[in-house]
Amino acid sequence: MNAPRAGATLAAEVPPKMPTAAGHQQDAGARGAAPETVAALVVAAATDHSGAALRFHDGVRWTALSYPELGTAAREIASGLAALGIERGDRVSILASTRPDWTLADLGALCAGAVVAPIYDTNSPEECAYVLAHAGSRLVFCADAEQAAKVAAVRERCPRLEHVVVLTGAAPGARSFEELRALGREGDLELADRTARELRAADIATIVYTSGTTGPPKGCVTTHGNVMATVAMYERALELGDGERLSAFMFLPLAHSLARVVQFVVLDVGGTVAFWRGDPTRVPADLAELHP
Repeated sequence: MNAPRAGATLAAEVPPKMPTAAGHQQDAGARGAAPETVAALVVAAATDHSGAALRFHDGVRWTALSYPELGTAAREIASGLAALGIERGDRVSILASTRPDWTLADLGALCAGAVVAPIYDTNSPEECAYVLAHAGSRLVFCADAEQAAKVAAVRERCPRLEHVVVLTGAAPGARSFEELRALGREGDLELADRTARELRAADIATIVYTSGTTGPPKGCVTTHGNVMATVAMYERALELGDGERLSAFMFLPLAHSLARVVQFVVLDVGGTVAFWRGDPTRVPADLAELHP
C-alpha cells in the first residue's frame, strides 16, 4: 500500500475528495462533473486551467502554449476539418513524430468528433497505406514533405483519402497546418463546444494499430469512455487533482496508447506536457532544463 502524502491524516486541513461521473477524485470546490469524453476534457481544460499546457523548443528557446491558446487551436482545427467535409465519426490519421503539432492535430480532430487512427512516423509507405486504407481515413496530417511523400506514393491504394495536411512547411497537393487553422477561423468555431456536449462515452475516439509483428496490424477500437476511464485510474493511482502542477516529458511515440493517455492525464489536471527536441542525444539536457 502506498504511504499517504504528508498531511493526509489531518482531515480538518485537507479538502474532502468528491467522486465524479468518470470516477475522478477532485477537491471540493473544484469543477463539477468530470468530462466523459476527450473532447469535453479539452474544452474544460482550456476554460478551467491557466499557465502552460504545452512546452516545446522552437529552435531558439523553450516556449509555451497556454491553456486558452490550446483551446483556440483545438477549436480552429476542428472548424477547419469540418470546412473540409470531415464529419463526426470520420477517420483522420496523423503521420508524425512526437511533437506539439501532433497533439494539437489530435485534440482538434477529437473536438470535431472524428476518430483518430495514428500512424508511426517510422512506417514505410506500404505500412502507411495499410492503416489509411484499413481505417478508411479521409484526411491525414503529415509532419512534413518527407512524410507526405510516403502518402503520395501509395495514394491510389487509399480510396477514401481526400485531404493531406502538412504540419510543417509545404508539400505538393497538401494544405499547410496554418491554412487549415485559417480556414477554421472563418468557419464554425462553436463546433468543438457542441461536440463536447453531444459526444458520449460509447462513441469511438481512436483506432490504435498494433505493430504487426505477427501479421497485419490489428486496429484496436477505443471509445472515449475507455480513454477517460484510464485517465481516471492514473489520477487515482498517482493521487492527482485539479491544479496539480504536474509536468510530463513527452518523447514516446504518440501513435502508441501510453504516451497519448499520459498527455490526457496531464491536461486534465492542468499540468504541462513538455516535448523533447527530437534528438536522443539532447534528452539529458532537455530533462535538466525542463525539470519534469
